[in-house]
Amino acid sequence: MAQKKRKEEEKKEPQYEFVPPSFDEKDFLEKDIRATKVTMLSFLWGLIFGIAAGLSSQVSNYIGLVLLLIGIVLLKYFYQMFKINIAEIDKKGWLGNIAMFFFLFLGTWIMLLNPPFLS
Repeated sequence: MAQKKRKEEEKKEPQYEFVPPSFDEKDFLEKDIRATKVTMLSFLWGLIFGIAAGLSSQVSNYIGLVLLLIGIVLLKYFYQMFKINIAEIDKKGWLGNIAMFFFLFLGTWIMLLNPPFLS
């Protein structure tokens, strides 16, 4: 009787074998390198515009706000100058790169507004 129960339990449990999904390492590395390049370009672009806003703040602080908006709009064209295919950047990537530009711009600008940098 005990053997019958064991056989019935074995029959009830389906046999499952894990099959890992296919992984294209080359494609993964290319996407990762492209994302790193785009991040570095956003960093450079934010730093350039932050310094420009800091230098222009002696004239008017509103110029810095205009530079912020211009920098965000021109970010797409800055990527194209370096032959980055912008169609391959997803919405999350755009949001992250714009946020990086914004915060780096803002940090650089605020730092340059205070002494001893540009007094």
